[in-house]
Amino acid sequence: MPPVPTPPTAKNGRNRSLGIAIAAAGLVAVALIAGSILFTRDSGEDAVVTTTTATPTDTAPTDTADAAVALVAGIPQKATVLGNPEATVRMLQ
Repeated sequence: MPPVPTPPTAKNGRNRSLGIAIAAAGLVAVALIAGSILFTRDSGEDAVVTTTTATPTDTAPTDTADAAVALVAGIPQKATVLGNPEATVRMLQ
């Protein structure tokens, strides 16, 4: 009489669960990446460039927000980027 095959072990069920968990994690990662690309995409229109200027006759800032504004006064801003993107960079060692 030929040998009787053994029934599948519980190991196969664990491998299947692991595969499902990895596939679900991959789908979540793809969804997060796609969402971040869609929601951070630039609309294609140029943002408004604003500049603020400080004069020597300005009084000292009394508020934390005023101190922050005074700190970046005169620096050009485009959207959330401060400074001139074409400025030269100099590294010192």
